[in-house]
Order: sequence, then structure tokens, then C-alpha cells
Amino acid sequence: LYHHVGLDPTKHRPSSEKLLRRVLKGHPFPRINDFVDAMNLVSVRLQFPLGLYDWDQLVLPILVRIGSPGEKYQGLSGEMVNLAGKVLLVDGEGPFGNPTQDSQRSLVGRRSVRALVTIFGPADTPKVELEEALQEVVSAGQAYCDGQQVVSGILP
Repeated sequence: LYHHVGLDPTKHRPSSEKLLRRVLKGHPFPRINDFVDAMNLVSVRLQFPLGLYDWDQLVLPILVRIGSPGEKYQGLSGEMVNLAGKVLLVDGEGPFGNPTQDSQRSLVGRRSVRALVTIFGPADTPKVELEEALQEVVSAGQAYCDGQQVVSGILP
């Protein structure tokens, strides 16, 4: 994924790889809430980074683009995340997500009711593989969180 945008994946690891490395080192799996935990398990299994966002904190339209020099946001762990040159999601208020770490502004918390889930995959990923990943995300949301799929699709 990062090779496609010219980033060194040893310096900018996708969230799915960070989670897998954590588990392989014997560290406990992070526990956040049922929905985030279920999606983290899917991400580790599929080795696709997933973005999880509180839909009610987002302002339409939502775009996917490459970060500009100087763009940043406060990440989930509190530090400022540099977005220059990275694939990112942007809404009407600015950047809110990327395959490495999502923003504080859009985090899925205990009060979240609706979520946007993104699967970040390289452009050359076979469509059938993305469709299977999408179905696994939907199935996990339904099975472990009593979720309902409203809209889903794969961007070209």
C-alpha cells in the first residue's frame, strides 16, 4: 500500500501490521469497545488496515487524496500525525483518517451509533479480494455488534 505512494513501509507501518506485530511479540490485544475490537481482529486476519470513524462526527463530502506538506491531525494516541504524502480521508472539516492512524476527532467511542469503515488496499488488489474483505467486515459488525449494513461499495 505505501509503496504505491512512495512511502517507506518500514517507517510508516499500516495499522494492520502494527497490530499483528504487537500480537506476535506477545503483547495483549488492545481492548477498546466491541465494535473496534471486532474490526481490529478482522484487520489482523486480513492484513488490510481498516479505518473506523464515527459517522456523526464527519461532515460531507468525504474525499480520498494524498496529504499535502504541513497537513496534520491529532492521532488516536494523542500525538500529531504528519499526513504529507500519505493516503488520507478528508471531510468538510479536514483530514480525519489514514491507513496508519486515525484522528481523535472521528474516533468510534462508547457513544457512537453509526460508523464509517474503510478498507485501505493497494490499487492492484483483485476486486474479488476486496469484496471478500468487505463481506468479512460486514459479517463481523453484524455478529459481534448487532450492526446493520446500510451502504457498502468499492471505490475505483
